[in-house]
Amino acid sequence: MKCIIYSDDKHKIYWDIFIVILLVVVCTIIPWRLAFDGESKSWDITYYLMDSMFLLDMIVTFFTTIPSTEGMTEITDKKEIAVHYFKTWFSIDLLSIAPFDLIL
Repeated sequence: MKCIIYSDDKHKIYWDIFIVILLVVVCTIIPWRLAFDGESKSWDITYYLMDSMFLLDMIVTFFTTIPSTEGMTEITDKKEIAVHYFKTWFSIDLLSIAPFDLIL
């Protein structure tokens, strides 16, 4: 199947580890900066780069297989994958990368 990433592929696993590390960094640094640090252009650029990685992860998710309901096979149909993603994590992921600081 073209443009399909299997969820157990080693590169996908490395990507997921990278995203988890980014999440830990964001969850650690943002509260620290809000409490003790002021505005900084370099930090803003860093946050936008991290958000772009999260956006890329959202795109990758549209091409990543999901387990079937039986659990023995993986669903590779892009439409089914997209519908599943829209019903589960898409709205949370989209809200998490929304640039509220620029909007407000």
